[in-house]
Amino acid sequence: MMISGRHVQAWVKDHCNGQKTDLNDAFAILNLAYDRWLTPIRGKTREECRLLALQASYRQLKGQRTKTMVHVKATLHAWGFPIRTGSFNQKALRELIDANREAFGGEMAETLHLMIDRVRDLDHDIATVLKLLTEATQRDPRASLLRSIPGFGVLTTSRWCAVVGDIARFDPPKQTMAFIGLVPNNRITGHHTETSSGREARGQGKMSKRGDKMLRSLCILGAGALCLMVRNDRLPDCPFVASIKERLASPRPWFKVLVYVAAKLVRIATALLKYGEKFSFEKAGISKAVLKQWELEQAKAA
Repeated sequence: MMISGRHVQAWVKDHCNGQKTDLNDAFAILNLAYDRWLTPIRGKTREECRLLALQASYRQLKGQRTKTMVHVKATLHAWGFPIRTGSFNQKALRELIDANREAFGGEMAETLHLMIDRVRDLDHDIATVLKLLTEATQRDPRASLLRSIPGFGVLTTSRWCAVVGDIARFDPPKQTMAFIGLVPNNRITGHHTETSSGREARGQGKMSKRGDKMLRSLCILGAGALCLMVRNDRLPDCPFVASIKERLASPRPWFKVLVYVAAKLVRIATALLKYGEKFSFEKAGISKAVLKQWELEQAKAA
């Protein structure tokens, strides 16, 4: 049985006046172990630990690449050679350094060449780790179902497989959304709160942002890519795409639309894993009752 450190910290704060000592921590763990209302932490499997380690290595290499690129561009900018934002043409940078070697000096020019070589090596390492992560993710039986969802790539699928665990422990799809942190905070005081859409909602606050931060960010990024595909008419017409177009046409802020689409993707992913089916534009966006009636009619016609 594993107990969250947050529960221990809260227990010490409430029962020991916030005095965090080894004795109070042990006393809190002992009391929490006998608490029947406590939800323990789910233990991760060895395969999930592998996925988490590969993802951490990928993020580490990406961070090194970004810092190296920023350092090279900042150095050139300080010497009066501004580089356009988002541009890092290695061949052009080498030609620029060689053309101004006399101004830079031999030592500085060689250092900049080493930094550019480091970016090239990091690109190769990132591609290698991403390939290994893809191979490790494909061994999970849930990966093929999740990859069929538009907006779910290798990173989102691997993070889902490593963090969410068995989907059977989430009864309604909203529990999965709450686990990832894509639901609003409910703070009910008996009054009605006026929302930006003009409706009155009881206690509907901002997004809870609980759960795994990386998985939530990847779901929102996937929702952004999906919205761009819908806006550019790259997806077939269906109720699912129509609902996204309706949200895009509304006066709601862009980020709220992304959170709505991300929550919808999470609900779809939960349903696909529970029923063992791949994503279908024909069924997406249709309620369970309508789908059941449709399947009955198809069975009768057959």
